[in-house]
Amino acid sequence: MTMMRSLITIILIFYSISCLGGGLTVITYHDISSTAGDDPYAVSRSDFVAQMDYLAEHGFQPISLAYLDKVKQGEVTLPAKPVLLTFDDGLKSYYEFVVPLLKIYNYPSIASIVTGWLDGKKLPDEYQGRLMSWKQLKEVSHSGLVEVMSHTNNLHHGIQSNPQGNKTAASITRQYSPETRSYEPEAMFEKRISVDLTMSIDRIKDELGTAPKAIAWPYGLYNNAVSRIAGNLDFEYQFTLEEGPTPFDQLPLINRIIIFADTTIKDFDNEVKYKTAFKTKRRFVDIQLDAFVDQNRVQQERLLSSLLDGLESMEINMVMISPLTRDQSRAFFVNDEYELASDILNRTLHLIKTKLPVPFIYLKLPDDLELDDADAFYTQLARLHWFNGIVFTDIPEKNDFVQIKDNIKRYHPGMKYGSLLPINSNSNNNFIANDFVVYKIDPETFDDSAPAINTNQYSNFDKTFFLLEQQNKGNSTLIRNTMVKLRNTGVKHYGYGPFNYYSKNTDDIILGKELSTRYGSGG
Repeated sequence: MTMMRSLITIILIFYSISCLGGGLTVITYHDISSTAGDDPYAVSRSDFVAQMDYLAEHGFQPISLAYLDKVKQGEVTLPAKPVLLTFDDGLKSYYEFVVPLLKIYNYPSIASIVTGWLDGKKLPDEYQGRLMSWKQLKEVSHSGLVEVMSHTNNLHHGIQSNPQGNKTAASITRQYSPETRSYEPEAMFEKRISVDLTMSIDRIKDELGTAPKAIAWPYGLYNNAVSRIAGNLDFEYQFTLEEGPTPFDQLPLINRIIIFADTTIKDFDNEVKYKTAFKTKRRFVDIQLDAFVDQNRVQQERLLSSLLDGLESMEINMVMISPLTRDQSRAFFVNDEYELASDILNRTLHLIKTKLPVPFIYLKLPDDLELDDADAFYTQLARLHWFNGIVFTDIPEKNDFVQIKDNIKRYHPGMKYGSLLPINSNSNNNFIANDFVVYKIDPETFDDSAPAINTNQYSNFDKTFFLLEQQNKGNSTLIRNTMVKLRNTGVKHYGYGPFNYYSKNTDDIILGKELSTRYGSGG
């Protein structure tokens, strides 16, 4: 009988996985407002009601974390279109409007709480007077349709992350100290995270009587180090803001969709059906930071301003940046292998990410760096910087790639990898299963009728990028024409380099128009 029950449990689990199909959909809200305002996260009440009606009319079934527990244990199966409704930051509108409305639909929901904020500690100015009290949270948590998860105790803010004073999320950043001119030791960082999460668990348990089983990472940012700490503290689920539905086997990590104030019902339909995910055409430039060498702080800030202005005017959505000088003799970040040319990489990446709509940032690295301690070098690179992926200048040796990937994924679990190859390369890189390949093109010798673009080798344009290398100044018209030829052939992703951001010339304006993600068929 015991064996039969075990078999039934296994069958139920596999059935639930198959029912999950494309994955679990998770929707995130912040404020639900009765009046229009400037807050991009404040969805109007009428829009929220329309979105809940949409879920009901299209067969989506909101479930709870408790239900998800039963699925994992094989006690129940998932509905055909499961969805989780989450509400971040603990705003009063959740108590006053959301929970009463969701009772009508009989929809469960999850509130993520920054416990320090409810205690009145370091509350952001924009949230003054707008949060629930512990009493109100306790009331809704006992309603039968509400679960409460942690949003940390006091990690939902930025801390200094580089010598220039930029701030990034406290939950993943090793803080930079201007006094000691050094970064927070890893052991101290991990202790800080563990202490904070423990305080959050204790406060929720003290006030509500039950410890939270899930955490929503501030800004959706996490890495394997903090994920491990959360797991050790018995958080069964960890919510991020990664794209796409959540496959069952990805648990405990759960992706989420943010709903904004300007989300129309058509946008909502696109979001929950993932019609737009993973299909963005890439327009990019290749950037070298050598111009920052031997420059004082004022001169560097002028260069950064010029870089940002240039990228903004071009309306691109991706950059490739080398963390080493062109001759590979010095680095633009603090590490134990290379002399420091200038500690400018962190600030550059931070500004591109926060000041511009450039969601794809890749580092360009040689495939054959001779390092005394590769583990330390790639750990230092990954730990202090935010980026989406690495483009190797060729195909690295398999063992080297595995070592690099193991070090980087500790801090960037969703990292993408690609190789930069000549257009006529016949290299076999299947062993590393590149997420994408970047092919180099010399516009002066390229011919769009050549077999290069018409063979099966380049047929998967979703994972194929083309970099037009600017060999000579003044050939912008040729580069532009080559971009047009590529696009007309069916190519989706292309860019050029090096990008001369420190020189104001009409060539870059011409190229910028063609690269723009908003320009006609070029988008």
